[in-house]
Amino acid sequence: MRLTFTRQGDYAIRAMLALAAAEPTTWLSVTRISAAMGIPERILPRVMRTLTTAGLIEARTGRTGGYRLTRSASSITLLDVITAAEPPDDARS
Repeated sequence: MRLTFTRQGDYAIRAMLALAAAEPTTWLSVTRISAAMGIPERILPRVMRTLTTAGLIEARTGRTGGYRLTRSASSITLLDVITAAEPPDDARS
């Protein structure tokens, strides 16, 4: 079985890995996540918005803002991330 992801799905998985590796109380900026995971900084905000809408992460604006997981990393599955980030099969053409 082979899984293929869109770029958005790949970036979402990488971003979630960066957030999971951080301390639970630490807010990570787009710049830090982008640099750590090799994700283009101009695309990452859209990916983060998708993950925020899905309830997997929370966002905080301002100087000390950024993103963090809404619950423990061990309770978030890869399927949760893929479901949030990947379009349904019928939407791919």
